[in-house]
Amino acid sequence: MKKKVLIVGNDLELISLSEKRFKLWGYETITCFGEQEALKLQRSEGETIGSVFYPTRSKLPLN
Repeated sequence: MKKKVLIVGNDLELISLSEKRFKLWGYETITCFGEQEALKLQRSEGETIGSVFYPTRSKLPLN
């Protein structure tokens, strides 16, 4: 059985990128937009979710 990760965010591009990464690493993914939806999923999925990931963009300068 694959490990399941819940990806929560408010940036659709980051959610999509994160989902692709986790799938490459062999995880089953569930994605949602925003914290309220995440709480509903956590309640309905319960113990099947092994991890929660909230991607953010770095605000550090690249140079």
